[in-house]
Amino acid sequence: MRDIATHVRQIFDRIDELEPTINAFVTLDRRGATTMAEQVDPAAPLAGLTIAVKDNLDVGGLPCRYGSELWADRIAERDGASIAQLRASGAVIVGKTMLAELACGTTGTATPHGDTVNPWRHDRMTGGSSSGSAAAVAAAMVDASIGSDTSCSIRLPAAHCGIVGLKPTHDRISRDGLSVCASSLDHIGPMTRDVATAAAMLKVMQVDGHDDPTAKLGSPIDGLRIATLGGEFLDECDPDVRAAFNTAIEALRSLGVIITELDLTTVLGGDVMAIEQDMAALAAEMLDHYGERVDEFEQHGGEISPSLRHWFDVYETITPADRARALNRQTEVRHLVESAMAGAEIDVLACPTTRVTARPRAGASELERAPRVLNCTLFSVTGQPSLTAPCGFDRDGLPIGILLTGRVDADSTVLQVGHAYEGLVTTPSAMS
Repeated sequence: MRDIATHVRQIFDRIDELEPTINAFVTLDRRGATTMAEQVDPAAPLAGLTIAVKDNLDVGGLPCRYGSELWADRIAERDGASIAQLRASGAVIVGKTMLAELACGTTGTATPHGDTVNPWRHDRMTGGSSSGSAAAVAAAMVDASIGSDTSCSIRLPAAHCGIVGLKPTHDRISRDGLSVCASSLDHIGPMTRDVATAAAMLKVMQVDGHDDPTAKLGSPIDGLRIATLGGEFLDECDPDVRAAFNTAIEALRSLGVIITELDLTTVLGGDVMAIEQDMAALAAEMLDHYGERVDEFEQHGGEISPSLRHWFDVYETITPADRARALNRQTEVRHLVESAMAGAEIDVLACPTTRVTARPRAGASELERAPRVLNCTLFSVTGQPSLTAPCGFDRDGLPIGILLTGRVDADSTVLQVGHAYEGLVTTPSAMS
């Protein structure tokens, strides 16, 4: 059994060494973490697990600025529900991590505190918006982190940084204490270096009434049916991404999984790209929460990020009728995808997490460099559990992720498959 206090000191030594390069954190809580380390029950489920929290989720007594100068002086009065559950299970919170302003960006660059650096290659972006949470885990500055995901914000940076990222079933983890982007799309989830840790964290973070997400870990997956998603989910990927994904599918086949296909364009009755337009209408909810404050800030000479300004301009064109139509479409899409999986007896859907690997941080505007995220986006709309796990590297040594998505509330099956696949591959550590 490791000495928790010693482990926490070693974690802060690692942060002191790498943080000047990686720029993953906005706040560190050395005193609080040291005190917690001395008080943790060694028998607690997550005893001594060091965790960083995205700076849009409240940790009592620490700043929570949402990645924005608009809330520069905000201090969280209490822990969000999921953070309280982590603490009660023995986890040690070491600090808060970088994010795009109001979690509205997909590159991990051009934030008020600068760029977060990809630990695999320092000239590459991490992806976002949970950029600091992904980089901190990939660089082993913490054991795990907490991110949020409205469109792709856990899974994209996790894939770009070569780690595991879980977007659980919608509302399986309470959103208490989380800044709002779109209530019907917002998720909280763990970001880790292995699937078992993600499952253990979900077990303590989830609300009552759900099954044990760790129960199936290590169970055989032979006989499960996994459907690959073709069309634009695969055809528009870089060749190295397609090759790594196909290799991962063959590895799963070797475990006795039944591999089939599902055409979601047909299931959804048309262009899957329309889903992104629906998401913009749903995320226009941000104006209700932040619009007046942003307007006042700008009127007094303040500047918000180009990405946030772009999206607020989009949201301002959206009518109440557009929002109502998008909510109805979301319900329809959830039903169509769930029904298609049930009808074909499909347990898990599989596709590459991202269509490209991490792109350069320099050379274009933040908006121009924003990656296409449709492979992740759809499953935020459906609210299904969706896990990214490392599945190889491109020719430049940059990580590639496989996205495994299950039926609503079948998080344990997704974790079971991810854990089994993980056992077949060896993923080196960044900055080891």
